[in-house]
Amino acid sequence: MSSKAAIGQALLIGVVTHRAGWLIGLGTLIASAAVSGIAALVSPVAHDQNAVAVSLVVFASVAGGGLGLGLAWRQWQVIRSQLAREREVSAEERARRVVAEEKTRIARELHDVIAHSMSIINVQASSAGARHPGLDPALGDEFEDIAGASRRALAEMRSLLSVLRDENTPHELAPQPTLSRIPELVTRSAVTGTPVHLTWHGGRGDDGVAASAGLAAYRIVQEALSNVIRHAEGASVDVGIDRDREAISIVVENSRPTVAAAVASGPAGDGQGLLGMRERAASVGGTLEYGPTSRGGYRIRARLPLHPVVEEEAPA
Repeated sequence: MSSKAAIGQALLIGVVTHRAGWLIGLGTLIASAAVSGIAALVSPVAHDQNAVAVSLVVFASVAGGGLGLGLAWRQWQVIRSQLAREREVSAEERARRVVAEEKTRIARELHDVIAHSMSIINVQASSAGARHPGLDPALGDEFEDIAGASRRALAEMRSLLSVLRDENTPHELAPQPTLSRIPELVTRSAVTGTPVHLTWHGGRGDDGVAASAGLAAYRIVQEALSNVIRHAEGASVDVGIDRDREAISIVVENSRPTVAAAVASGPAGDGQGLLGMRERAASVGGTLEYGPTSRGGYRIRARLPLHPVVEEEAPA
């Protein structure tokens, strides 16, 4: 067998091994060697037996190399496919975990907001008789019913809170931040060395703003600034708050980072913060958009209703 034929046969065996597996490739190699040996033996032309044996050994060696290369190629593709699937599964699991953690945090904070409001209702209803002497007995009974219902609701919510809270976190019982505390947040962020400029249109107080909406606005600005500080070193940030009669509009935009390595990841980082902000906006019926700007920076834009509306479930 000529050297060209041996190399061609080895390549063929390598391709067969890659496509069909090592067992079929090995069978092909053995069959090729056997056919070549038989052909040399039955050939009418006289052949030196030693030369035939050497040729078969050389062919088997070359074909074995082709078999090994085909097997290695096949295994490399299998491993690469497995790694790609594992990366996809890991990314999906991480995204689900981030969303679940953020939902738990939102539920916990909303619970605190509702519990505060229900406590006020309970106190007002319980003290109605003392604050309004001569109150009609029927109204007094109604206030007592309201107070009882609010107490039961508080008990149920506190039971839920014990499940949602992380008992190892020392600041869980601290008052939740509101819309009016965003300027403080901007001031603290500027202390890190990141230039932050705040522009505010409309009222800065918390009057007329649902606690859940104010909390969502604060957390979105907080996460957006944190992303810039972590992932866009050297960039400046413009924070815009525009409050009208119906909603709060938020725009957080940073300039191009000065550190080249930060441009690749951008302020979005690995996307976990963006998932959390989107879930937080959705929890109050708002919207959130984000993406790079034409100047090399990044922009996050959110619009949150002042008074989130909870849709009632349709009767069964």
